[in-house]
Amino acid sequence: MQGVLATLLAGFALISWMALGSLLVTRSGDDIAHEVKIPASLLVGSGITAAAFAVLTRLGIVDGAIWLVGGISLLVVILRRHAMHDAVREIAVEHRVTLGSSGFLRALALPMAALLWINAIAPPRDADVMRYHLAHIRQIISDGGWQTIPDYHYAFPFGWTLNYLPFERLDLPQAASLVNVGLWLILLAGLFRIARASQGSRIAVLISVAFFVHPFVLHTFASAMADGYAIFVVYAVALLLSKTNDHEESVAPLLGFVSWIGTQSRYQLAGVAMAATLVFVWSAARRRSLRGLLRFSAGAAAAIVLSAPFYVANLTGLGNPVWPLFIPAINGTGAYADRIAAAYSRSLTGSYDAPFMVRKFGDMLLTPSLFPLALLLVAIILASVWTRDVRYRRIAIFGTLFLGFWGLVQPRFFPKQVIIVLALGPLLAAPAIEGRVSSVGGRRLIRSALVAAIVAMAGLSAVLSWDHARYAVTGDKAAFHRFTWYYPVYDWVNHNTPTDARFLVIAYSGHSYYLDRRYRRADPWLSGVVDWSSVSSPENLDDVLHRGGYDYVIFDDRDWSDFSGGSAMSSSVRAAIEKGMLVPVHESRERLYSSRIRRRFSETTVYVLRRVTPG
Repeated sequence: MQGVLATLLAGFALISWMALGSLLVTRSGDDIAHEVKIPASLLVGSGITAAAFAVLTRLGIVDGAIWLVGGISLLVVILRRHAMHDAVREIAVEHRVTLGSSGFLRALALPMAALLWINAIAPPRDADVMRYHLAHIRQIISDGGWQTIPDYHYAFPFGWTLNYLPFERLDLPQAASLVNVGLWLILLAGLFRIARASQGSRIAVLISVAFFVHPFVLHTFASAMADGYAIFVVYAVALLLSKTNDHEESVAPLLGFVSWIGTQSRYQLAGVAMAATLVFVWSAARRRSLRGLLRFSAGAAAAIVLSAPFYVANLTGLGNPVWPLFIPAINGTGAYADRIAAAYSRSLTGSYDAPFMVRKFGDMLLTPSLFPLALLLVAIILASVWTRDVRYRRIAIFGTLFLGFWGLVQPRFFPKQVIIVLALGPLLAAPAIEGRVSSVGGRRLIRSALVAAIVAMAGLSAVLSWDHARYAVTGDKAAFHRFTWYYPVYDWVNHNTPTDARFLVIAYSGHSYYLDRRYRRADPWLSGVVDWSSVSSPENLDDVLHRGGYDYVIFDDRDWSDFSGGSAMSSSVRAAIEKGMLVPVHESRERLYSSRIRRRFSETTVYVLRRVTPG
């Protein structure tokens, strides 16, 4: 029942974003292709609601924000009901027509739909979701508003995930995963439409399916992470760039907006925005289209305004609009929180040593969980830069520029970020094959290879989803959450401590979503909430707990000495236990899995400690 309710809620959210966005997108002109209007409307609408949630929660209005945005969304859906009926029908028609032309795809469709839904309706447990995508939203609800917290992950722009606020408030977090499934369906519908218009339509359709049924991709779109949104943004930008030749001035404001709205939700999408801007400006300058440049700038400015609350919050609260990035240059590293964030950023960024960059780039291309996606994407994008068709060349240059910006900012090439350009794979691969493979035998061989790859990936996805399928049948949360970090500890806390208790959480890697209490994270790896370098005694620690109003401490008793202040923190906590200032009320031996597939884990002891008030 919960899965059905979450599905209905996710469907309403998607339709309401499209309805709200369509009020503005339709003004851009009827000459914009239909496959562009649907994703663009969704991005415009979700960008507006995210900005509204940001402003209102910043003012301490949480429930009121949900009622206001929900009421306006319902009104807009009613007003635009005919347009939304047409949009939903258009998406359904694209899937129906495509499936109707292929018995293989018809056979694949139902298992894939079931697999996505079963994965999406399971309780959240992905690491990034536990750290911030949903954890931050629950934190806002618990705090009664969005507060600036010097925690590495809570400082990121989070516009897309802030739209999850109603889902969390209604205790239907699965709806967050299901809206991303909706993005998958919309995106594929658009790719199918483009594929059928090509000469080699059957191959183009299979290529689209092959890229989007990869196990890593299916998992991405069936979770509450923001990666699916990032892929969707790049898809919309690429579509609009392909239309600038014929409809430059009408497309320009929408392209400007879609290019920059991603900065509302992820820092990495600033690279997308800059790449798209460079491509459009170059094209408009060659055409001497001043009006096009002005219209693009207007759209970009609107997106930047909607994104501004997240950067203003960081600037006013942390002295850096893009905290935790560029801390040494902007903040310096005098403050403890700045030192913690700068150290973690360095570990993700890597160095600009040429051999290091080459090695990491190669590692990214061959990462097992992404193979062969990363390799294919980079090869297709770079090869398409020299294509004769200006539409695809423009898309390829856009993708190449993004890869270049990525290397400049993060020479470590964190592997999963490459899937941001996932949609460029099918957009560029099909035309590349059309121009190089003309024989009947060659095309038949390609189709056979694609079918084999799709079957293999679908089968692997099914195997990897065994836990989710078992949960759908049994509803056994304990078994499902055996891989969820700290879940037994938080479950004990939620059932055995006062509901108004406040916790200081010292847990590795910031997995805190399932703690249903007011809290602050204070591990010396990711959080600067407590300056552990200045805590040298149990009395100092007690003062920290008193000033923060903390009744309990959750303490992962591991070696924290690699992190600034880690040794001082551990010593102070242990000394406070010895002096009776902190009393253990629960002890748990936890397995923290680094790989569910290969059953790799480390073990640690976690204490729940109650603060004893002096006197």
